[in-house]
Amino acid sequence: PSVPWSVIVRLTYLNFSLAVPAFAFFLLALFPEEVKKGVIRTFSGLALLYALLIIAAPPAVFTGLVFPFQIVIIAGAVYGLYSLCLAAFRGRDDSRLFLAAFAFYFLCILNDTLHHRGIIRTAYIVPTGFLAFVFLQSVVLSRRYSKAFTRIEELFQEKTKLEGETLTFQTLSYIDSLTGLSNRRRMDEYLQQEWLRSRRNKTPLSMIMLDIDFFKQYNDRYGHPAGDEVLRAVAASLEKSARRPADFIARYGGEEFVVLLPDTGLSGAYSLAEIIRKRIMELMIPHGDSPVAEVVTVSLGCASILPAEEKTPEELLLAADRMLYGAKNGGRNRSMR
Repeated sequence: PSVPWSVIVRLTYLNFSLAVPAFAFFLLALFPEEVKKGVIRTFSGLALLYALLIIAAPPAVFTGLVFPFQIVIIAGAVYGLYSLCLAAFRGRDDSRLFLAAFAFYFLCILNDTLHHRGIIRTAYIVPTGFLAFVFLQSVVLSRRYSKAFTRIEELFQEKTKLEGETLTFQTLSYIDSLTGLSNRRRMDEYLQQEWLRSRRNKTPLSMIMLDIDFFKQYNDRYGHPAGDEVLRAVAASLEKSARRPADFIARYGGEEFVVLLPDTGLSGAYSLAEIIRKRIMELMIPHGDSPVAEVVTVSLGCASILPAEEKTPEELLLAADRMLYGAKNGGRNRSMR
């Protein structure tokens, strides 16, 4: 009762006028391809201009302009119906349900406008139409949220699948396709990893580098498919010989293989190298062009190092390679440390 009549009437008319831009931009957000921004801004500008009159002008002024503004509202509603019909024709999501809700609400607005002007004798039913409109909007929005949630689940499944494929691709990029062993790229990474761990724990790190003796002559005589079988057989023998979880085997390139042995001294590496050499001989793979034996043999070089700040992993590789070179020069089919 203490609120002045002029304030109450301004609030009532502001609610009436500001609903236009609010609804216009809501419609633009739902169907941006059918609703033109320029048209929305025009209707919203007229509504905001009327709102300024409501705030600043005497009640007699803005109440006297209500009929022209009602024409603006009806014109905007007609444009909204056109836009919604266009959206429904193009098959936009939930556009038909939205069109039905808006059409009913539009009829309620038209009824109240004509009733207010005394053209027809009915009743004010805009609140009922608005309630129905809000209810149908809740249905539309809940359907959209449901579809969005379903889409999020689909995208998450696609993301999980892609991550799995990426992981598989990364794993495959570390594998030598012929032997199934790790390749040189993976060996370099593992060597770096174990080097840092050995340096931190102050434990020795050893390496065996081996080469199949006279492998080129084997390929020339028996053919490359037979050579591939030899590589697979040597790889399988290496896996059976180096059985500790931390022992790492890789095909270094061509007929060369590497065995990395964390927490192992030189004597341990040499003992394992001799086991490997003997087991490969026991495979009894014929090699008619080998000057050192009638079967396939290997030469092995062993090296060990205690990683330190001033040293690098390449030093271990070079040391093992030198020992392998020495085993070859010393007559092959032997291990050297």
